Amino acid sequence: HRLWAKPPMFDMSARVPMLLSAPPAETRVVANDTDDRLAALRDVMPTLLDLCDIDIPATVEGHSLVGSHHREHLYCEHFDGAQAMRMVRCGRHKLIYYPAGNCTQLFDLEVDPKELNDLANDQTHTTIRCDLEARLINELYGDDLAWAQSGRLVGMAEPEEDPTVDRGLLGQRGWR
Repeated sequence: HRLWAKPPMFDMSARVPMLLSAPPAETRVVANDTDDRLAALRDVMPTLLDLCDIDIPATVEGHSLVGSHHREHLYCEHFDGAQAMRMVRCGRHKLIYYPAGNCTQLFDLEVDPKELNDLANDQTHTTIRCDLEARLINELYGDDLAWAQSGRLVGMAEPEEDPTVDRGLLGQRGWR
């Protein structure tokens, strides 16, 4: 994708494996087992608390990954304003949204695990795209709410860039 660092929502950047090991007496963690449920960083603490038999506070947003909870979809966000990226994943499909320019990408991760074939404008995937857009809109809050009107994503105008300014990797100001 010719991108670098961790912010892009493509699986090669966003999907990080978690290796879990527990004492032999812990039956919820099985050696050489794989669990492909949708998980987020916020699930690490409740997982560790659960493995230690410590109650998970009601204020915790995550879920134990050794428990029975499985998310129907996963919503992720990075940056604000013109650099904002949002993503929703449900089953085998992922929608990535860039509000600046109102750009959407849709991928079938089962058929296209490297996310090279954007299906956002493929008529045969209209129902899936609409479902994922509705899920994404439902997750928006704060200033992001301006990116949706009447149940549709409208985004924001794409800012003009000054092509004479090239700060290279120094352009990471504010997030490193």
